[in-house]
Amino acid sequence: MWYLNKEPRHDGKYPPPRLHCTFSSRHFPVILMSTRWRAFISCSRKLILPVGILALAMTASFAHSPIGGTTPEDGAILNKTPSHIVLSFERQVRLTRVWVAHTGSSKVDLDLESQKTFASRFEVPLKDMGSGMYRIEWRGLARDGHVMRDMFTFQIE
Repeated sequence: MWYLNKEPRHDGKYPPPRLHCTFSSRHFPVILMSTRWRAFISCSRKLILPVGILALAMTASFAHSPIGGTTPEDGAILNKTPSHIVLSFERQVRLTRVWVAHTGSSKVDLDLESQKTFASRFEVPLKDMGSGMYRIEWRGLARDGHVMRDMFTFQIE
């Protein structure tokens, strides 16, 4: 209940009016239950920060599905261009875009028409662009909604 403070001070003078908030057991019976309840509130306030930090750390650790491996491996040196690349993930993801950049050329999107579902392994066809450095970049969506992206390179001699 809100009221204006109009009670005299100990010296008998009235202070300037201030708005105060008081709680009575009639209005808020839970708040004034017992000292146990107050001890619980005091203890739980001390736990809010550690529990919040732990929850954020757990969310971050489960947020993404790290890549398990690629074929060809990152940094590999091959004699001929592979017909496809393989992306393997630890959890299921949905690839939204994969593109390749070859030495001296711009990025080219790779065909993902057959790769529209969530999976943990993807085989993406790759066109022969000749010898040189290939840079494969990909972007995907984890089941929890987080966007992931990464890249790897390999070289054809």
